[in-house]
This record gives sequence, C-alpha cells and structure tokens, in this order.
Amino acid sequence: MSVEQQGRSVPKTVAPVASLDQPVPRVVPLAQAFGRAAREIRRERGLSQETAALKGQIDRAYYGHVERGSKSPTLGTIWRIAAALDVPPSALFLRAEHILAQKPARASKSSHRA
Repeated sequence: MSVEQQGRSVPKTVAPVASLDQPVPRVVPLAQAFGRAAREIRRERGLSQETAALKGQIDRAYYGHVERGSKSPTLGTIWRIAAALDVPPSALFLRAEHILAQKPARASKSSHRA
C-alpha cells in the first residue's frame, strides 16, 4: 500500500531552503572560510593555536591546517574546535558564511604595468 493509498498526500516538490538558492561554493573556499572563522574567533579569545588545539584535543599541526584551509575537519572535529573556542558550532559556520559573502579584494591599480 502506497502512502497516497493510505490517505496521506505526498508533495511532488519540496520548497528550496533560502540558503540553497545560492550556488554552493567549491570545497576549497569553504575550508578557507571556515579556517579563517576559527582563526578570527581564536584570536578574539586571546588563545594561541597550541592552546586551542590542546583544549579541543586536536593535534596542533592539524589545527593549523584547518585554520589555513588546507584541511576540512569532520563534524566531530568542528564540535571540538567550537568547544575549545567556547562558542557553539553554529558560530563558526555563521562567521564562515559572512566571510564567503564578502567580495574578494581587488588588485590595486598601482600593481598594473604601464
């Protein structure tokens, strides 16, 4: 017996979520934005990379890679980074979202050759 035969209707389409209306950035910019967000929050808290890594029980070198955007952390690692920085994981994602929304800096005109 199908769902429709049981008297329940099934929507044919699902309304898109507002944030999914935009194109999804490639993985590299996402990792870089997330890493920059973690770095900004860590610095605001006055923590060194080593202290943040120790508090989050993350290898210091790996934590450095995350901040540089050369590694994409798992959800578990994201949770540990958030705990080390004393913020909810959503704060890291919101900061990364704002970073992604910023327009890239343009090259200065002085760098052009005559």
